[in-house]
Amino acid sequence: MKIRQGFVSNSSSSSFCIITTKEDYKKALSSITKKHDENVAKLLEYILGRADNEFTFKGAKGIVLAGTIYSESYSDAAYNIVGDNEDMAYELADKASCSMVDLFNEIEKLGGYATKN
Repeated sequence: MKIRQGFVSNSSSSSFCIITTKEDYKKALSSITKKHDENVAKLLEYILGRADNEFTFKGAKGIVLAGTIYSESYSDAAYNIVGDNEDMAYELADKASCSMVDLFNEIEKLGGYATKN
């Protein structure tokens, strides 16, 4: 039996909201790549979304990423990255769910806003 820790809770879903700049989002993902590995960062970006849509508010540019992540989102996305290898997919999903907190902390350290419930 696998025990999940970190971002995935006992509930079947978690909502999130990130407000930051496109550059800081990329820096935060780069930090995850250095701390964990490239596939973990890819999976997180796959789940959270790409920072393609910038907005300008009171002269400052930013991005907003918001939505709901279902527990199975991690494993579904992991299969898209590693293929049909079930063990690798579940290992990647576990790493990514635990490193979501690291990503949110990094975004906040860079001056952005990141929250989940």
